[in-house]
Amino acid sequence: MSPPRRRLVGGLDLGGTKIQAVVMDGRREVIGEAKSATPTTDGPQDVILALVSTMGTACADAGVEVSDLTGVGVGSPGAIDTRRGVVTGARNLPGEGAPIRVAAGFKTLADTRAYVDNDVTVGVNAEYALGAGRRSKSLLGVWWGTGVGGGLVLNGEPWEGRGAAGELGHVVVKMNGAQCTCGRRGCMEAYAGRGAMELRARASPLA
Repeated sequence: MSPPRRRLVGGLDLGGTKIQAVVMDGRREVIGEAKSATPTTDGPQDVILALVSTMGTACADAGVEVSDLTGVGVGSPGAIDTRRGVVTGARNLPGEGAPIRVAAGFKTLADTRAYVDNDVTVGVNAEYALGAGRRSKSLLGVWWGTGVGGGLVLNGEPWEGRGAAGELGHVVVKMNGAQCTCGRRGCMEAYAGRGAMELRARASPLA
């Protein structure tokens, strides 16, 4: 018999190279987890299918069904419409930044509610509430991965820009510099992101 729905939640981290999923009980203890590769071809629907599939694997690890979850929280790169649960502008995901309708996809494919926010925003808020920053009034969080992301809490309030405004990885650090995946030149991500560093390493004479 599955545990009561109110006690179970799912979490998904959608990255440029991998998807990680966990199932947690009412005590915030992880009871199931899974990891898969992020799709690299096709489009937004393939990302949704991969998210639902990875969540399903984590639920199987916990001995429950996806439909047993009260909801699923998704952290994703890109600009997020939190009300509709839609991701846009994530150029390190299939579809070249086309809308990924995560909430609608989970409702259709898994009969489960999904809540979506920017991955770094979620991480910074979690560190502020539960982790390294829980005793601080203000916090700057910076994440290095496929790209570079940052988030800010000032005097207990999350500071968020409109759309993708304030994305640390896309602050221009060198005028007319290296080409970034966002289409501009000289962004921090074009130098400090793992994807950019891998490209430079492959182009090196020593590679």
